[in-house]
Amino acid sequence: LNGSEIIRRNLPWGFAAGAGTPASTKIDTVETITIPASLLQTGTNVLAVELHQNEEDLSNGLFDLGLTATACGCRIQEDDLPASQGTYIKLGSSTVRGSESTIEMDGGSGAKSGLIQFDLSSLPSGAGILHAELVVHVDDGSGSSSDDPYAIHALLRSWDESTAIWTSPWDVDGAVGANDSSPEKLGLMPIDPGTNVEVSAPLNLAGRSVVQGWLDTPATNFGFLLDAEPGSTDGLDLRADGEPGAPRLRVVYSAPSCQ
Repeated sequence: LNGSEIIRRNLPWGFAAGAGTPASTKIDTVETITIPASLLQTGTNVLAVELHQNEEDLSNGLFDLGLTATACGCRIQEDDLPASQGTYIKLGSSTVRGSESTIEMDGGSGAKSGLIQFDLSSLPSGAGILHAELVVHVDDGSGSSSDDPYAIHALLRSWDESTAIWTSPWDVDGAVGANDSSPEKLGLMPIDPGTNVEVSAPLNLAGRSVVQGWLDTPATNFGFLLDAEPGSTDGLDLRADGEPGAPRLRVVYSAPSCQ
């Protein structure tokens, strides 16, 4: 469902999509499968089914698929979570910038990357993240183009806005080591958003899974790295935490009773 494997029956071991489920030894003529509400998303949902014969010489098999929706007894809720800390790190600089009013990003020889973290403790334990987006106030974003994207990545280690710089606390300068941040893109900042404007950057399926993981296991929540893509040279300046228009993580979620 939407790229995540839900169940597997009598198929070889391995991964088709997402995390595989151990195969059983028998499948009934009619199989009922419950789809977790947390995997559903606003708009179009894609449910893919893969069917194999268990012997090469068998004739073609047929199957039918029916969906039954059960309304949950709770409302889908939306919250804006303010940034708990934020800063930016600059290539070749040992200056700590956690107290500055902007989070700056840039590429090329003057590379700068943003760090932002959010506290999810106000969300109910066991809730299912249906949608997540990064909402920021752009002080200066004019002039950027499709050649100047900034990607959102998950940070993998603890950091503090009062001490973080380009070379510390990272294994690799710029927080790009395997133990520093994930290479997977969770979303992209808007291209050429303009100046003095609020914009949102929706997270993709991987991004929503990361936020879900933070909620389920708070110890893994180290926030986001906003990093320039290779070749990007135009800057992007955001309002920092503690300022009017500070970054927010907007989440749409279902309560635990809906899971």
